[in-house]
Amino acid sequence: LLEGYNSLRHLGISLVVEEVAETENQQDQDVNPKDTSDSDDDVTITFIRRSNHDVVVDMMHVAHLLTRIHMHLKNSTTYPPFSTDTFIPCFNVESHPAAQGKECIIQTLSIMDVYCTSMTDSQWNKLFPPETADDAIRVGMRDRHDLVNILLSSILGEISDMWAVSERSSTLISEALHYESTNEDEIVPFVGRFGAKSLVRLSNLAEKCLLAQVVSSILYQRDEHQEVATLMLKYIISATVSFGVGDYPRLQPVLSVCVIESMLSPYLQSSHSHTLTQLHPFCHFNDANAALCMRQGIELAMRAAVGIWTTRLASSDERISDISRVEVACYDRLSKTWLSWLVNQK
Repeated sequence: LLEGYNSLRHLGISLVVEEVAETENQQDQDVNPKDTSDSDDDVTITFIRRSNHDVVVDMMHVAHLLTRIHMHLKNSTTYPPFSTDTFIPCFNVESHPAAQGKECIIQTLSIMDVYCTSMTDSQWNKLFPPETADDAIRVGMRDRHDLVNILLSSILGEISDMWAVSERSSTLISEALHYESTNEDEIVPFVGRFGAKSLVRLSNLAEKCLLAQVVSSILYQRDEHQEVATLMLKYIISATVSFGVGDYPRLQPVLSVCVIESMLSPYLQSSHSHTLTQLHPFCHFNDANAALCMRQGIELAMRAAVGIWTTRLASSDERISDISRVEVACYDRLSKTWLSWLVNQK
């Protein structure tokens, strides 16, 4: 509990609000006073528990800031939203501050999910020996299991229902992102850094990837592997390329391979072979043909999106080519993992 509490403090997030008064405040279930004697007058520091909603808002804001550290530095190339060497998201680059921030968020949520379930006062107080009791932690971490569910519900809803809709709208109205092909289209070589004009969209993508990885990590730790598979399917269905409606490759795809990779990150990092079958729900259909059709549908949706991303690499506009580059690089990474069945279906 102390570790989880301090992880949030490291990110600048507090679970309690301190109130200082010269007279003792009335206690209730969410208030715990701590007397001090720094002066001649009696002073009471009261820790008031912040609502789950307020803490979730702060955590989402931190995720937003972690992928935009470069915007607050004089040299905007110091901490780009994606690595300029491997094109992986910044929060998976060990030297990037976002990597530590991501671990703090996941660690805290995991602790809350396991140890901060509903308890009686007696059960909860037994976790805090009198000689080491910290009232801020006792109050702040109490009953935070619901916070995890609120965060999961919010992000799951956005991934399934909102991301594709907002991305389609943004793509349609952003004429600067409309690709116009020429007879001399060639893939533009990467110059070792992302263009300044492309950093905003790359940051938006990195933030989505971070949220997707946080959600899948918690579901993975809960052994809710079917929920991860369902989330991936919902995202692919909502964001799949519609050739009969969309003007491709003039418009960029809504489907992001980087987001899918982030959803599957806990399984890619796992050394346990049993996780392969846990996230392979398409093998568990009673009808083998149905399983094959499902897998081929996913593969075709991803291949269609990456085909468009690859075409758009020829754009001389960095706002188009940079984001295409990270998507194509991600597809290549997936093709070299055990998840190659997603991208290399025969």
